[in-house]
Amino acid sequence: MRISLNKNFILSKIIFLILFMFIFGWKITEYIDIILFSSFFLIVFSFLKYRKEFIKYSFNRHSLVVLISLYVLIMYSLLILVINSSNDIQFVLRTIRASINFLGGLALLLIYKNKLNSSGEILVSHIYYNVSEPSRQISDMIL
Repeated sequence: MRISLNKNFILSKIIFLILFMFIFGWKITEYIDIILFSSFFLIVFSFLKYRKEFIKYSFNRHSLVVLISLYVLIMYSLLILVINSSNDIQFVLRTIRASINFLGGLALLLIYKNKLNSSGEILVSHIYYNVSEPSRQISDMIL
C-alpha cells in the first residue's frame, strides 16, 4: 500500500517547523541563536525566490518605519559606545539582530502568502499550535 502525500501538506509542515524555530529558537552561543539562523535562511530564500516582492514588502511604508527606527537605534547605540569608549557591544548586536529578525519575519509572511496561498488563516493556526502545544505539554508534565 502506497501512501500519497499532498505536496502542499508536506510544504505546510516544513514551513510550520521553520515558524517553530523562528518563535522558539534556542540559544547557541552568547550572541547567536536559532532564530537568527532561521531569519537568515528565510531572508536569503525569499530574496532569491521572490526578489521583487521581497523588496516591495521590505521597503513599503510600514516596514520602512520599523527599519529606519532600528537603524537609528543602531547608530545611537554605536554613538554611545564610541562616546563612552565602552567594550560592551551587546545593545548594538541586539538591535542588529532585531533588524535581521524583522526582515526574517517579513520573509516568512511572504513564504506563507506565496507557497501556501494563504491570506493569513494558515499562519494564524500555525502560530496558535506553535505556542499552545508546547505550553500544553509543559502543563501535562507539571500536573
